[in-house]
This record gives sequence, structure tokens and C-alpha cells, in this order.
Amino acid sequence: MLLVVFFENTELRDLNEKRMDETEDIYMQVIAQKFAHEKKQIVRELAQAGIMSLLTAPEHLTVNVVNKYRS
Repeated sequence: MLLVVFFENTELRDLNEKRMDETEDIYMQVIAQKFAHEKKQIVRELAQAGIMSLLTAPEHLTVNVVNKYRS
């Protein structure tokens, strides 16, 4: 059984969760959101093609891989 694993960029995730006030910071946040959205889209498209994939933060890799294989 093949499982494709994508790592969530936790620094970008943290950037997305912050409140931004400066224009440049807002641009950076929008770009970070775009990257996160693209990874989620890839995972959805692989699932539609019947390929198991997982998007996870590196610190949750072991638990999430085991849970994905069990489901």
C-alpha cells in the first residue's frame, strides 16, 4: 500500500495564524495561505485518483501515519 506524505510547513502555519497590520506582512500571509491551499488541493486530487496521501506537521508524523494506515 502506497502512502504519499506531505509535510505541513509549521512556520507558514504560524504566520497564517498571526494578526497582520502592515501591508508587506499581509502580502506575506496571503502567499503563505496560497502555499497551504495548494498542498491541500494536491492531497484532495490524489485522493480522487485513489492515491492515499497525508498532510501532516512533522511532529505528528508517526501518529498520523499509523492512523492513516489503520483507517
